[in-house]
Amino acid sequence: MVVLVPLAATLGICYIFYALHMITDGFFVPACAICCDWLHLPDDVAGATLLGAGLNAPELFGHAVGLAAGSPVGLGAITGSFNFNVL
Repeated sequence: MVVLVPLAATLGICYIFYALHMITDGFFVPACAICCDWLHLPDDVAGATLLGAGLNAPELFGHAVGLAAGSPVGLGAITGSFNFNVL
């Protein structure tokens, strides 16, 4: 029983990473490629801007909704976490 818990956790983490890979490879990368073609951006610029903004957008919007709803999350949490992700 003691061995099954770490094994189940490891398999669960592997499944999550595989699902994230399939979703990103199937939806996010093609959408980014279409935006790059439409904006005439080189691949390296797109990787630095569009992918970075796309990966941090859920956190930024989540903090913004929390701020608008009057949650104790503040503007410092929004800018601080976004800047930390950029580094």
